[in-house]
Amino acid sequence: RIIRLIADSEDLANALPIILEVMEQRMRMRRGMISLLDRASGTIFIHASFGLTEGQKARGLYAPGEGIIGRVVASGKAIVSPSLRDNPLFLNRTGSHRDDDGADCTFVCVPILTGGKVLGTISGERSYASNRLLKQDFELLATIASMIAPAVELYLLENIERKNLENENRRLHAALKEKFKPTNIIGTSKPMQDVYELIGKVAPTRTTALLLGESGVGKELVANAIHYNSTLADGPFIKFNCAALPETIVESELFGHEKGSFTGAT
Repeated sequence: RIIRLIADSEDLANALPIILEVMEQRMRMRRGMISLLDRASGTIFIHASFGLTEGQKARGLYAPGEGIIGRVVASGKAIVSPSLRDNPLFLNRTGSHRDDDGADCTFVCVPILTGGKVLGTISGERSYASNRLLKQDFELLATIASMIAPAVELYLLENIERKNLENENRRLHAALKEKFKPTNIIGTSKPMQDVYELIGKVAPTRTTALLLGESGVGKELVANAIHYNSTLADGPFIKFNCAALPETIVESELFGHEKGSFTGAT
């Protein structure tokens, strides 16, 4: 069933319910988790689980090398812990184990790997009456991990990494706004105060602005201040030296041209 789902769609969300169902009902595990690694923040978080409350799931955060899950992510090697109670790596970060509740069960954690890169882990816990059954479950979890690795990589790329890039983009835009705000332009004289007032009037509009002045007076600083305080601040700010273009092509370079309007025009 898992293979069919992944073959039909590489969407991780479609495969997760079946994986958790297999772990809970077929493998009879008490708890199960699929944890993913956010490389930008260096945080391992529980993406999907059963046997945990939402609060416990939210507390299941680890750094690579921290706890059993963190150690598996850091090493890329599976860990089978016959007794959680006796394993010094067991942190009970989620708080799901109270007193001796389930602390003597076996914990199996396998890495989700693609191209030698660890994306996360699949882990579960239950009591085993035989090593044969434990070996069977371990092999099944390892097989599932290898099957869903491409879908996990795609999910991380489309969601976690994209979100981090968007956050970084917003941070850089905020920094640019701060850098190029009019108050950061040197000058407190009355003529400069008039310039600041004009910047404040022009920036919120969508009009075209022409800046005139001798070389070195700060036309580019004013242009930056207008752009990064405008409604178009999230878009690109393009600087171009018109003096570097021959007069015959400056118009088509700035405003474009129709295909075939002159030799080589594409």
